[in-house]
Amino acid sequence: MRGELEYKKTQVGHATATSARLEEEKALRQAELEKIGTLEEKIATELAELEKKAVALNAEMKGFDDVDGLRADAEKTKARLERERVSYGQREAATRELVDAKVKAHDAKREQLRSNAAYKELEKLEVKMRVLEQGNHGMREYVDAREAESDVGTLMHSVDEVYDELNALLQKKAAYA
Repeated sequence: MRGELEYKKTQVGHATATSARLEEEKALRQAELEKIGTLEEKIATELAELEKKAVALNAEMKGFDDVDGLRADAEKTKARLERERVSYGQREAATRELVDAKVKAHDAKREQLRSNAAYKELEKLEVKMRVLEQGNHGMREYVDAREAESDVGTLMHSVDEVYDELNALLQKKAAYA
């Protein structure tokens, strides 16, 4: 009996272990089934999107069936672009002529101005002013440097302070005497 009891205990242990292993395997298979369900949903949405794209592409392809219409559209576009090119070329030429005329007028005015005696005198005076201003600037720098070297202001202030102190001391002595 004891042997049978031991045998039954062993059988129960094996059955329990098998049951646990089967439960784990069931959980794994359940997780795989859920993944498959999710993948099926993704595949279904992707298929729907691909069908929409296919419909759109088929509709687009029908537009290419009308070769004569496409040629006519291309010719219209080509004609429009050629008209724009010609128009822009004309505008460029007109603008270039206008600019050339303005440049010639400007150059003529400049030459007229240069030949004027007053203008020549003003240019000479301007050059002379620049030279004098440079000289003034140099002198200002020289004077500033010399003032910084002598620094009479701080020396005078120090002398005034010493004078005031001496005066105060003399007044105190005079008051005590």
